Amino acid sequence: MQSAYDVALICLNGHVVNDHSLDRPDRNTKHCMKCGQIAINKCVNCNGPIRGAAARVYGGYQLPGYCSECGKPFPWTAAAISAAKDYADILEGITTSEKEEIKLAIGELAAESPKQTVAAAKFRKIAAKAGQAALDGFQKILVAVVSETIKKSIWP
Repeated sequence: MQSAYDVALICLNGHVVNDHSLDRPDRNTKHCMKCGQIAINKCVNCNGPIRGAAARVYGGYQLPGYCSECGKPFPWTAAAISAAKDYADILEGITTSEKEEIKLAIGELAAESPKQTVAAAKFRKIAAKAGQAALDGFQKILVAVVSETIKKSIWP
């Protein structure tokens, strides 16, 4: 039985190289043309295929954050969370304990769960203390790994 989904080819930075790597192999490349990173089509943790777009449906593909086989974050999700936490450490205008709170919230923002809304509210409240530049910086880091709903609640 053929899968309802193709296999995606995505670079380690999260740029979609080809969301139909089996159906349209002529679009496959070993490296990303945007950043030069290696392109992968399997989870680095379990070797399961990265779910691509629905078979024979072109357009509307959304970058996955987590593996559908093992549930672990893909490299681009882990990198964005790590970068956002590093960014929190260099912010001025918030206390050390607020930096720790914001780092905990960042981990929740990328995973759609019941805790996500509360995490977004905490994140916005604390990040706003550090100023608009801090919010803008976080947006650039996290834009690809948070849902549209969370984006709108943090960056209206």
